[in-house]
Amino acid sequence: MPPKKWFSLILPNVLIATNLFLNIAPVPTAAFTKAPKSPNKFLVTPVCIFTRDDYNQKVMKTASDPRHRHRTKLVQHLFSFTYQKQPDPVIQQILDHLSKIDPVIIEIAPEWPLDNLNPADLAILRLALYELMIDKGAPYKVIIDEAIELAKEFGSQSSSSFINGALGKYIQKYESPT
Repeated sequence: MPPKKWFSLILPNVLIATNLFLNIAPVPTAAFTKAPKSPNKFLVTPVCIFTRDDYNQKVMKTASDPRHRHRTKLVQHLFSFTYQKQPDPVIQQILDHLSKIDPVIIEIAPEWPLDNLNPADLAILRLALYELMIDKGAPYKVIIDEAIELAKEFGSQSSSSFINGALGKYIQKYESPT
């Protein structure tokens, strides 16, 4: 039996999740990097191997995801609408439905009148509620997750919690979770 040691395999464009110990014959050290010190000599621990494409599809999207970039752009335009009050063609569809969206925001966040809401939070809520109520192009879990990520990116420290709570209240009241 060959000696054992902790190693992590490094391959280009591959991620390796490790938690299973496999005995292997010695391999050139250029293919491995040392992991935490162990009394064992050679030990490689791969369990699941994903390509980056698989990983990005199964796990959280990245900031370069076109849907995320589009939502970011919409939030920025909605934010600027708060101050400019000029209709922007990029967000015109959302602005056309503000008469339906804003009363729902008042209902799901009664302790925060629209005038007192952080403008970034208001923009994120308007976009999320537009997607939940009118567009319905994505599952509600995806919309809420994306809204929370936008709140972390553009809002204050407590924005993500506020957005999560408000949208959760909307889902409880208006949607039937499946």
